[in-house]
Amino acid sequence: MKTLVVPVEIPVDQLADAVGPLVIKALRAADREEAAAAQRRPPMQAVIQAGQTLWHALDRYEASVGTRDERRALNVLLAASKGVRRASKNLHSKD
Repeated sequence: MKTLVVPVEIPVDQLADAVGPLVIKALRAADREEAAAAQRRPPMQAVIQAGQTLWHALDRYEASVGTRDERRALNVLLAASKGVRRASKNLHSKD
């Protein structure tokens, strides 16, 4: 393969106009991610919170068996169990 070097002159103003918005967008995304990371719970605290949510969901389901709320309570229980699984995975992935 042969290469050909061609000198190209691009004014700095045009380069800044073309690339500037992309750089600003990337910087803002990085700032948002950094702010979001600061608001996340520590992994162990997330597991504890997920366990408490599961406990309350199970209590609700047990109280609603045979009522019209049973299906909704079961959906809440399933969602809470998924939260425990996700928190547990996050805890183990940090190790």
